[in-house]
Amino acid sequence: MIATVAWAAIMIAWLLITPAFRAPDEHVHFNSVIRLEHGGGWPVPGDAKVGPGVVTAMSEAGLSYKLPRSETHWGNPPVYLHVQTPPETHSTIDSDNALPGPDATVADQMSQHPPLFYAIQATAARIAGMPGETWSTQLFFARLLDVLMMLPLPWLLASTVRLLVPSPGVAGATAFFPLALPQVPHIAASVSNDNLANLLAAIAAWLAVRLYVRGGGWRSALVLGLAMGLAALTKGTTLVLLPVVVFALYAAPGVVGRTHRIYRLAAGLGVSFVTGGFWWLVNIVRYGDLQPDGYKLIAGLSPDPGRTPLTFFSHAAHAVSESFVGRFSYLELTFSGGRAIYVVGAIILASVAAIWVARGRRVLALTLIAAPVLTIAFMFKSSYPWYIDYGLLPGLQGRYLFVCLVPLAALVAITWDTLVRVRWLWITIPVLVVGAGLTAAAGLRVALRGFYQGRDERFLDVVVDRAAMWVPGGHAAVISAFVLIALALAATCYAAWHVRSRRVCLAE
Repeated sequence: MIATVAWAAIMIAWLLITPAFRAPDEHVHFNSVIRLEHGGGWPVPGDAKVGPGVVTAMSEAGLSYKLPRSETHWGNPPVYLHVQTPPETHSTIDSDNALPGPDATVADQMSQHPPLFYAIQATAARIAGMPGETWSTQLFFARLLDVLMMLPLPWLLASTVRLLVPSPGVAGATAFFPLALPQVPHIAASVSNDNLANLLAAIAAWLAVRLYVRGGGWRSALVLGLAMGLAALTKGTTLVLLPVVVFALYAAPGVVGRTHRIYRLAAGLGVSFVTGGFWWLVNIVRYGDLQPDGYKLIAGLSPDPGRTPLTFFSHAAHAVSESFVGRFSYLELTFSGGRAIYVVGAIILASVAAIWVARGRRVLALTLIAAPVLTIAFMFKSSYPWYIDYGLLPGLQGRYLFVCLVPLAALVAITWDTLVRVRWLWITIPVLVVGAGLTAAAGLRVALRGFYQGRDERFLDVVVDRAAMWVPGGHAAVISAFVLIALALAATCYAAWHVRSRRVCLAE
């Protein structure tokens, strides 16, 4: 409960302070919601365009301008500070300007994904009466729905770990894991199909671990299959969880004999295929590819060879690590810079160590670690030719690993609980919980500076007033964000004190 309060506070703070469309691909995620909301259907991958209402919103949001502390940006556009379009002057999006015309030119690559996330968003927007409201109001509503999608994450993390380790303190501390990765709440508070994918992937991983540990029959298999199928109908990144799901369906207790295990496996996978897996088979049949390209990046590029595999792996490792820990907006603002690779390295080492210390559950640990390994392998495989031929690193997004948050947290917790002596747990748990809260607050501070503070300006002199000019709600919204940050810090401190005073991790 305490972790959920802190998590909700941090997510809503991100929602309030992040300028419109300053999260990865948020404008096209939003456009796809608007298209479905107004009956525009789901175009063939590569054919979708951004509607005029969203194009106007992008202009009013200053999306073509660079952030004050942007570290990377195409060209040399004007700085974001000098654009003044207050929320009260924002245009509306309705049936007259929602859908693109034949002369639309701005690409929307999101039709390369399944439509479940966008259908849920569009349905909720119609029920709430969003059509005809200003674009900033509609964006706020869509972001809020994403926050609600991600709200159960701490509970899912703690519940999964509680199945695998004897210490309730370690399980409770794992609930604060997302706060230690500022990129997670940054994405969670934006409009992105990643959020529904991350939620459903977390549910599927939790159900798989629960089935393997506690056992279950046909009902458990069907529920797990449904969760995996809905995840597959959201985003292809969730398919990396199939080894975990297959292992749980076959190896879990609850049925007797190999034949019944195979039947249970077939039932679970059958439900997964019917509810979402079919989408990927249709892609292979229609387009000859598991996920066809929704954005023709190669157009207009000139070959620029001469790079080596060694430099690719170096650049790719840093790119994935930084965007996993914290690289905000369109990867323009780095939270931890080159230090992120050490954080990711520590998580990898702890995850690998879990295979050796899992005490009879090494096969489960191997299947859990397969998910992040497959994710990294697929990213590197798709990006490698682009780097060698053109010097580009497309598709290397650390956020794609967020579908593996439950497996990663479970593996780290197994190692932590096994290797750290019991008498030291009551010290390490409070330190890590408070550290997660401080990291979350630090991430928001980096974002506020990058979004609103010029290089020669003082933080407190400009940030509140400048942010108030951009976000709906003005000063009240910005001050609320600071209050929520304080609430999250207070919640983590209370959780740490609770563990310290009662030593709950020793109640085994």
